[in-house]
Amino acid sequence: ISPLALSLLSVSRVWLQATDTITVNSPITITPSLQLDAGNAIIINADITSLNDVEINAGRSIQVNDAKIKAKNITLTAHASITNEEEFAGGDPGEFLNDIGLLNLSGPVGTAYTNAAAEVLINASAILEAEEAITIKATAEANAIVNALGFVLGIAHSDSTATATALIKGGAQVDAGGALKLEANIINTSHA
Repeated sequence: ISPLALSLLSVSRVWLQATDTITVNSPITITPSLQLDAGNAIIINADITSLNDVEINAGRSIQVNDAKIKAKNITLTAHASITNEEEFAGGDPGEFLNDIGLLNLSGPVGTAYTNAAAEVLINASAILEAEEAITIKATAEANAIVNALGFVLGIAHSDSTATATALIKGGAQVDAGGALKLEANIINTSHA
């Protein structure tokens, strides 16, 4: 984002959206509320100042480096969500038995794996100042689901991992006039 200075009284919110990454390397001074949304990551290396709210949302990662964010309310949210749902079908148990009654181990197999990670990192030289509230939230949701269709004798395996980190590193300055909410959540489903 290039230098951005807006004082638009008729606009209540400026919204910048990217499918991958937003990197703020130049200061932003803005009168209306500011919303940044990125599908992957947001990296803040320069100051952001708003007379209203600043809302920053990323699909995986937010990093506030050597920068100051000052606003009425500050919300930083990273939410990674991955679902892998597989289906497999077999036949009746006779398909899995050979002539002497042993299972055919090369029969139907269903597997699903997922790994989701979300992080919000407020690094040591960062400053967050809000007149009212600061919310820092990371949520990772990993769902691995294997569905057997019909009457099946086979093997199903699912494995999911979710990691969420909401971290304010030592040396960072976080000042909220109201509530400070720091939250890391995981939602992990593994079903076979």
